[in-house]
Amino acid sequence: MARSRRAVFVCCDGLGRDWVRSDSTPVLHDIAGASLWCAEHSAVFPSVTRVSAASVSTGCFPARHGLHGNRMGLIEDEKIVVRDVGNPDFRSHMRRATGGTLLVPSLAERVAGAGGFIAFSNVSPGAAYFLDPEHFGHVYHRAGSYAPGGDRITGADALEVSHDAAGDWAMTQRFCREVLGDRRPAVAFLWLCDPDHTLHGVPLGSPAHADALGLRVGLLRLTVPHELDPNDKAELADVADGRMRGDFRRPTRLYAGRHRLAEPATHMATTDRRLTRETGTQAGRSMVESWA
Repeated sequence: MARSRRAVFVCCDGLGRDWVRSDSTPVLHDIAGASLWCAEHSAVFPSVTRVSAASVSTGCFPARHGLHGNRMGLIEDEKIVVRDVGNPDFRSHMRRATGGTLLVPSLAERVAGAGGFIAFSNVSPGAAYFLDPEHFGHVYHRAGSYAPGGDRITGADALEVSHDAAGDWAMTQRFCREVLGDRRPAVAFLWLCDPDHTLHGVPLGSPAHADALGLRVGLLRLTVPHELDPNDKAELADVADGRMRGDFRRPTRLYAGRHRLAEPATHMATTDRRLTRETGTQAGRSMVESWA
């Protein structure tokens, strides 16, 4: 049987590379030892989940893909309105203000006709939806799940999980059974809310933080065996999102696999753009900030 090419991406939101150790995250530590460990792989700036999701989904820096923070200022009725990117309806506001969402194609768009894209996410709605902002694949989230074309997924097929460790566990079990076991898309994403969700309320290194890290071990024990199918040429990417509260010197991610970011653009444009999505170019009135 011919082998198909597949990619499985697992993100432990807010993990941080310093916590990938044999004592705290042994499964991740073993994967790093047996795979490609990118010691210099670093998070984009700003290293927040919603921006990181857009960078992961496009392979581009924020200056090029156009999503610049967890909150963004949009010109609406000739006024700047600051909106939360994490809200489920942010993309609608962005389209009305700018004419579109991301300035470059997403991975979901690129594989739409070559095996498809499925993402399960338990972070904010905005971070989940910017993995596939134009509905080329399937995105499952507790705030609403969508099929290609933007059709709402309802009933038992929707993702009904809690925004916590228990929700991560339930989502991972379904992801392994349904996505990796049965549906087998070309690209599959699993984005867990912990340990970041736990770290919003407890200190780094606390017992609760250690418990959250321990749960990541259990979840990865579920995903790794499913990914290694003899009929697939599969790559597993385990990524720790770069935000580490209290340690902004090294906003880094763990990556076991292959990854490349496109070259950054010179300016960041936020509003009123007419864009060519293939190249990220723009014309017309823009508010830009130079990052020279």
